[in-house]
Amino acid sequence: MSDLSSMRLLLGVGAGIAAYKCADLVRRARERGAEVQVVATESALHFVGVATFQALSGRPVRSSLWDEAAESAMGHIELARWATHILVAPATADLIARLRGGNADDLLTTVCLASAAPLAIAPAMNAQMWAHPALQDNLACLMQRGVRVLGPAHGSQACGDVGAGRMLEPLELLDALAVPVSTRLSGRRVVVSAGPTYEDLDPVRFLGNRSSGKMGFAIAAAANAAGAQVELIAGPVHLATPPGCRRINVRSALQMREAVLAAAAGADIYIGAAAVADYRPASTAEHKIKKSGESIALQLVRNPDIIAELGAGARPRLLVGFAAETCDVISYAQAKLVAKGLDLIVANRVGPDAAFDREDNALTVISADSVIELGSGSKRQLAARLIELIAAPAWRGRRLSNRHPLDLEVKILDPRLGSIWPLPDYATPGSAGLDLRACIDAPLELHPGVSQLLSTGMAIHVADPGIAALVLPRSGLGARHGIVLGNLVGLIDSDYQGPLMVSCWNRSDTRFTIAPGDRIAQLILVPILHARLRVVDGFEASERGAGGFGHSGRS
Repeated sequence: MSDLSSMRLLLGVGAGIAAYKCADLVRRARERGAEVQVVATESALHFVGVATFQALSGRPVRSSLWDEAAESAMGHIELARWATHILVAPATADLIARLRGGNADDLLTTVCLASAAPLAIAPAMNAQMWAHPALQDNLACLMQRGVRVLGPAHGSQACGDVGAGRMLEPLELLDALAVPVSTRLSGRRVVVSAGPTYEDLDPVRFLGNRSSGKMGFAIAAAANAAGAQVELIAGPVHLATPPGCRRINVRSALQMREAVLAAAAGADIYIGAAAVADYRPASTAEHKIKKSGESIALQLVRNPDIIAELGAGARPRLLVGFAAETCDVISYAQAKLVAKGLDLIVANRVGPDAAFDREDNALTVISADSVIELGSGSKRQLAARLIELIAAPAWRGRRLSNRHPLDLEVKILDPRLGSIWPLPDYATPGSAGLDLRACIDAPLELHPGVSQLLSTGMAIHVADPGIAALVLPRSGLGARHGIVLGNLVGLIDSDYQGPLMVSCWNRSDTRFTIAPGDRIAQLILVPILHARLRVVDGFEASERGAGGFGHSGRS
């Protein structure tokens, strides 16, 4: 259970039948330590009364811009500044449209527009309304502005229909609000597979498994919330598509393979959470197989191992698999990690009382050199933890290697680069630096003590927040000729997109001539660790302490 003691939750209640769940949501939020202020639309109070919300929240319910007592002190601005989080639940189709339009025609929409607090909405409506293109267009616009869309769920509805559009349960909403919002995967393409596959025996029967797809769908939603462009390849499950995700439905393992290989081409990350059948019938009967005899023999053939195929070929930069085991979970998962060429494998125990078709789970993440316990929790919570781990700059940087090269975007500014002179490359398989050349029109005489800014003929965009590029001098030029960098080391952040320039400084006492196309520096890519400063009163004693001596041993 997440602690919400630092949360001041402004709960905007919309006029839908799901408003009855908000009474329990208020109670649950306060149990976890949150302060809750209910701001309801006037129509919402026809579903749940003022007295109920006031008794549960311990605060007066606000619903009107024309409340003289509150608005004499500009109460809508006071509410907007008070909230640390805003949740609109249920978010009806009308409320979503008004939020998209930036309307401020009642207290709730005015507060949403005036507040800097993160805004989340919990849609609740009929399945046909949820599927309407206008509604989906409104959601897409809100998500582009940073609004979190929580749900909806799939199930029976008050109108009698069954489908997507049920508001998430109160505990699910609170779990989602407790997870910090991240944009660490912004600009990344993530492919997630989820659910079971069905292998048809005849027009009636199939071989399948008990996977519900809930874990994979939660991962897709978490990746989208972290800013990624997500493609979700789903087996036959009845789950609502996470907002912002592109969904591709498949049935069999062969269909899953075709969709995954197509989607993974050019993807940055693949997360294989689907429970793909290992075997399929050698043939599918054209008509229903009739009962005959005491037993039946089925000939099964092996299905392709999709993630192993990705691991052995042209693969995404990061390959994440799942291992669902009934026993020896860690040892089996470690063996799969190696055999399939994965970067990470997520292990969990399955059985009659674990994992399949449940709302909770317990996961362990394994890499070549670490075992990380994500612990237990709801699948939404675990999905958020997994995505945070995958997106962490420290981990992504540590996994970079020649086997999984970084795609570095380069824009050619000098047409001679790539034609007369080769593009920057590694001189040998063991080289750490890419050669940078002087893209100048004529020989340049560099006098002693003088520095000159030279073009390399290109611009670069690292794009990965976990990586930075360093421009370093060439050791031969520095040792033999005294030619180093004017800024000693050039640092290029991941979001820089400008021209790549090199400051050459002649620190020797003789002139040096740089010819067009000469190699003048080298570019090195390094992982970045982001630090948080923690102020302390003192440090624990160390052998060196505050002494002023270094490795030379001299003070």
